[in-house]
Amino acid sequence: MTAGSWIAFRVDASSRIGIGHVMRCLALADELRSHGARTRFVCRPLPGTLVADVRGRGHELSILPDGPVTAPEADAEATVAALSDGSPWSWLVVDHYGLGEAWETLARRAASKILAVDDLASRRHDADVLLDQGLYPRNANPYRGLVPAACRVLLGPGFALIRSEFRSLPVRTREGLRVNVSFGGTDPSGMTLRALRALEILDELRLEVDVVLGSASPHLREVAEACESFREHCASGIEPVRARIAENLGRSLMLVTALAPHVGYDAAARVAKTANASGKTLREVAIELRVATGEEFDRWVRPEDMVGRR
Repeated sequence: MTAGSWIAFRVDASSRIGIGHVMRCLALADELRSHGARTRFVCRPLPGTLVADVRGRGHELSILPDGPVTAPEADAEATVAALSDGSPWSWLVVDHYGLGEAWETLARRAASKILAVDDLASRRHDADVLLDQGLYPRNANPYRGLVPAACRVLLGPGFALIRSEFRSLPVRTREGLRVNVSFGGTDPSGMTLRALRALEILDELRLEVDVVLGSASPHLREVAEACESFREHCASGIEPVRARIAENLGRSLMLVTALAPHVGYDAAARVAKTANASGKTLREVAIELRVATGEEFDRWVRPEDMVGRR
């Protein structure tokens, strides 16, 4: 793929299948165009701002009729027609779970060579090059028998389609914990929202959360509201009141598990139930019920001995 080449991309996006296929093809197309290649995307109607994103980066865009790919042969014919306005294209890149060997064989009329982008290794391909940026054991080839013998197979993160701005990011270190929440560009099942709600109840201090979600997500408004709630209720600058932490730990009924081996299950359960009903500490109740002396309780119930590696 050199300067002057014509490179076409057959790829789709929707709230159901996400936008990842388009975004990784855009990363490749941007790089090719920077080296003088002509690039064109052939897609069914794109959600959100993707149409503006594709055209705004200088790529041509041909829109196929709306609807899912139910007949690969008809899709191949439509793709060939969308690319038939000049000389044969140098390469046709296809990144689509619904298209495989039969589609690629028919689409060869539109391009000299075909690059298939896949990460499932679940169907046959008629491609000259196959790219899978997933992580595989050394010397493994999950596409053996699924591609022609002459097909060049590119496997592993070393071939990941990443935009230039991510490749040049400096490594930064920060105090505290930083969490990146991303379940794809559209996240149709709403996992981003569930993750944020789980993070809200963590007692983790100095927690920074970055959320990545595309404009085509059906949950965009709810996620934005959750982010605002997270910012309000997990504000920066909160400092622990250490005396209060110790007090809360002393009132924890969890500590009764350290008492049981010394006084028996029934006596420990009686202490726990009484403490829960009265609001007193386990230590106070154990002494009142003459289950243990204060000295014995302090020797037996040591929170620091209940955590850590065994």
